[in-house]
Amino acid sequence: MITESLLGDAEIDDEGNIDIDAKSLSRRQAALYKSLVVSKRAQFGLPILYVMAVMLFLASNLRVGATVNVRASMGSSGLTENISDAVIIHDVFIFGLGDTVTNMWRAGGDVLS
Repeated sequence: MITESLLGDAEIDDEGNIDIDAKSLSRRQAALYKSLVVSKRAQFGLPILYVMAVMLFLASNLRVGATVNVRASMGSSGLTENISDAVIIHDVFIFGLGDTVTNMWRAGGDVLS
């Protein structure tokens, strides 16, 4: 149950309904962060959680998503029994969301990037 108005000098009835007017909204200068209703755990834990979520988002989107490797071999079937007969070229093309957005921006796809 709400024990303090988060909106200023609003009236709270026994059922928890809030009666608010525009004048008390314009006088309210304190943030919800400083309210007595919000616990200390939420005051300090939620900003840390937000920063961690942004860092996780950036880490996941700026990493390599996929790579293209080329394996070429001589023979009729294309598959050789001996791996030393094949020529392998690693990382011919690297896909990542950050690289894709950068390439689209450079190509003139401003709306898509």
